[in-house]
Amino acid sequence: MTCEEYLSNMKPGYIVDAGSEDHLVMHELSQRALKITMELNNKYHTKEEIVQLMSELTGQKIDESFGMFPPFYTDCGRNIHIGKNVFINAGCKFQDQGGIYIEDGVLIGHHAVLATINHMEDPEQRAGMLFQPIHIEKNVWLGANVTVLPGVTIGEGSIIAAGAVVTKDVPANMIAAGVPAKVIRKVKKDTEKGDIYMIATAAENDESAFEKACNGLQGWVDCFEKASLKGMVGGGGIDAANTAADHVDAMKKSI
Repeated sequence: MTCEEYLSNMKPGYIVDAGSEDHLVMHELSQRALKITMELNNKYHTKEEIVQLMSELTGQKIDESFGMFPPFYTDCGRNIHIGKNVFINAGCKFQDQGGIYIEDGVLIGHHAVLATINHMEDPEQRAGMLFQPIHIEKNVWLGANVTVLPGVTIGEGSIIAAGAVVTKDVPANMIAAGVPAKVIRKVKKDTEKGDIYMIATAAENDESAFEKACNGLQGWVDCFEKASLKGMVGGGGIDAANTAADHVDAMKKSI
């Protein structure tokens, strides 16, 4: 069996039995990966040399925007797929036989583990291996010591907190933390400052109003009311007045 035939077999749910022809090819690929990662990890390399070594390891052209701080470990390498502007920090371990797909802009923290193989639950078949891919979508940030288990997709823009163990899919633009990882809130975006910042500056013509309003719900209400009054007389503009007025009553009821 060739490497290409082996990789074509590695579809989601594929099972490799201990001692099978597939298993023997796995060991051959592991030895190849060990040789390349020993070269990568045991002396200094320029950024360009790291890109070249990772291209050799994966069997694919890695974009010149790729960055890594070695050491890096994998027992296969040929089923890692890396987009542009990806950064992998030191000490990461990829078990990629089932496929690891890393999209553009992903940041991976120290000592992250991405594992795509489960052993069989049945003790009589425990040595058998079940393959499931991992997908890390655009602009995801994995914190230090994160573990991502087989079959998981982490949605675009999400953050996985340091030390989390991700056992299930994480939707886009969410923060997940814990063991097992659970979604704790949405990712905050700078664009969400928009109307609030306009209202705050309308209230006091100073960015400090935005920070003060962040201190509590009553602060928001005070800021909205000031902005609404000023907007109504033209000081903050009609847009500021309308946006503030839409929020004041609802926020008062929440206090």
